[in-house]
Amino acid sequence: MTRLFVPTTGVGNWQALLSDPELHWKRGRSAFELAVSWEAAARRESGMPSDIDAVLRQTSRLSSACLVAGFVEHRTPLPGGTRASQSDLWALLCGSDGLISMTVEGKAGEPFDKTVGDWRSEAGEGSGKAVRLADLAKELGLTEIPDSIMYQLVHRTAAAVKEARRCRAASAVMLVQSFSKDERSLRDFEAFSALLGAKTGENQVRLVKNLLGIDLFLGWVSSSLATDDVVAKAVEAG
Repeated sequence: MTRLFVPTTGVGNWQALLSDPELHWKRGRSAFELAVSWEAAARRESGMPSDIDAVLRQTSRLSSACLVAGFVEHRTPLPGGTRASQSDLWALLCGSDGLISMTVEGKAGEPFDKTVGDWRSEAGEGSGKAVRLADLAKELGLTEIPDSIMYQLVHRTAAAVKEARRCRAASAVMLVQSFSKDERSLRDFEAFSALLGAKTGENQVRLVKNLLGIDLFLGWVSSSLATDDVVAKAVEAG
């Protein structure tokens, strides 16, 4: 796992870290919009986009959170295979009750990849998939994970919890930052939240459960696509 990082010098650094820098780097797509959103907010007091601040303020535990450091395309190792959970952004925050580990999943109409059932039926990794799924379920305080749940939401949330344990953080947050109206993905997110015992919705963050001393929150933020002025501001931020 990478432990040494250097600061970004602008949105271009985000592009270079993508698995396919040409295919995924377009205005209106989540990778580009997420990079612009966060780079443009770099000089804000919280270090985070204002719409994310607004949602986090819904709960006292997260209301004063500010960004300590953000790690682009951060990989969290998972057992049962070689592929890590690669968060679009992992943010280490400081709040009133200590450190907060937050994974951010950017979306702009893209689906949450595949269901748990589809992932399990794919060739590759062999019995490692059973090991991984068992670890993810344990990390989230579940006895089993239904095949209908979106796999990306499962491992991205577990990544937030694992990073919280690594940093001795008091809270973990898995946040979806959506740049388009996507009712299907929102329903998938709500179904996952319900599995964990919470009722969530658009522009909301909810405390889900306590996982061996770590409070887990799930949130969805609907953000606007960047204007030309915001793109210019993000470029200047570097």
